[in-house]
Amino acid sequence: IFAASLYPAIVSLAAIVILYLVTPIKTLVDHVKVLLPVIGSVERELAVNRFLHVFSLLDGTGGQRVENMIRHACQTIDNDALRQDLLRAAVQGERGSTLSEAFDITTTMTKGELSELAAGELAGRLAETSARVAQRAGESAAAKLVWITNVAVRFTMGMVVFSLAGTL
Repeated sequence: IFAASLYPAIVSLAAIVILYLVTPIKTLVDHVKVLLPVIGSVERELAVNRFLHVFSLLDGTGGQRVENMIRHACQTIDNDALRQDLLRAAVQGERGSTLSEAFDITTTMTKGELSELAAGELAGRLAETSARVAQRAGESAAAKLVWITNVAVRFTMGMVVFSLAGTL
């Protein structure tokens, strides 16, 4: 009897998960997540970290066109909105733009990150520069995640205390 009463809830949850994964709803949710104050910056920094880490590895090995390296690196990004933004750089690269010009049309990376990558490209040290920018983005995201965790733990503990006080 108990399992039969959970059947509609399980089916509904499965339908929501399937809709989220296979429809444009995921892209809409990803756009909204990027717009949120703290969560959006963490999403962006994690995307930049993953993208540039893979990009630096691919650039360090050599032998690939820049557009292909961008496409491969974009496969590591979970957020559809950020992935699509960075894929625009690959299209610009195919049109003959330099790497700096290609990344200038994107909004995922900050101006500071873009200028540092441009300087690394001019100096012939793009792989090292990409790795350094990726590391900084990862460290910044990790610090924000620690802050979010601390706030969430304090909030949860406060709710538990109020709940216990309410039962007394």
